[in-house]
Amino acid sequence: MSPPWIKPTNWEHVLAELPAGLSMRQLHVIDGLRYACAMAEIAYARLWRHLQALAASFDDRSEGDMRPIAQAMLDAWSIVDHAARFQTLLPQLQGLPRVEKGLWIRQLDSFLVGIEDLRNGVQHITNNREGVLPERQIWGTLIWCKVSPEGQNFGATFAAVPGISKEGDQIFFLGGPARPAPPGAVQLEAWGHRVSLGRITLALGGAAARLDALVRAGGLTGIGEAAPTIKGRDWLTQGTMYLLVETTAPGQQGTPPERLDEILRAEGGIRIPVDGEQDRTP
Repeated sequence: MSPPWIKPTNWEHVLAELPAGLSMRQLHVIDGLRYACAMAEIAYARLWRHLQALAASFDDRSEGDMRPIAQAMLDAWSIVDHAARFQTLLPQLQGLPRVEKGLWIRQLDSFLVGIEDLRNGVQHITNNREGVLPERQIWGTLIWCKVSPEGQNFGATFAAVPGISKEGDQIFFLGGPARPAPPGAVQLEAWGHRVSLGRITLALGGAAARLDALVRAGGLTGIGEAAPTIKGRDWLTQGTMYLLVETTAPGQQGTPPERLDEILRAEGGIRIPVDGEQDRTP
């Protein structure tokens, strides 16, 4: 079962065709945006499926097993991190129309309200001289709705609390009679902020699609020295390890170590020194 109303970005199409004349800086920023969005989408889909499985197996109250909650928090905070990176990278993309870029960034920022504060709250704990910590759990609380196989809400809302709770702590669940929660809603509440991880993921995908539309319409111009010929993109590669063994007859002198280094370096390799020999690895 996949998250309702969240359609993963088709990266074989979105930002797959870029104009000639872009600089390496521009290409690297675009790749950074692509991967920040893709990683957030992957984390959200994985988080949503994990939370639905927890809801399906829930029996009155589950307590004492931190692994399922840690797994959920890993993906939840990954979404926060990658949304913050996308938000930071977008203004660094040169070559977009200035006015439209400014409006676009402000619109995206409105969807990502609280993201920077959430991320900074955790990232800067060690830099805070006063040692200020939140009144609740450092990693916050995850709240979500159980969804049927058809994508409809069951009306049941769940929470994952990573750590200790004291008497009197309250959890504000999703929805209600006058305001039903959207199917598949997942929210993270931490450091005085409450964000919808699904809406954040949607906003990133929408921003990537909008950038793709601008690029296809000729709205991105090259700034700086044009990039050289591109070798490849999004590729996996494999290296090969060669072992050079030299045998010598008794009393015969072998190839000097300096010459072996020269031969191997020409092939892109290094030589591992034998016991007692000086390490010449560059």
